[in-house]
Amino acid sequence: MEVIKQIEKVVNQVEKIDYKSVYIEIATQHDKFIIDKTKPKK
Repeated sequence: MEVIKQIEKVVNQVEKIDYKSVYIEIATQHDKFIIDKTKPKK
């Protein structure tokens, strides 16, 4: 569960930066997490 909390921290930090699209891949020994986000056009 500690890994999930750390992943959530990464997602929260990404929300603070200005981006058009972001792709983050985090691989642990047993799991793989992918964050793929695109901000909608305003």
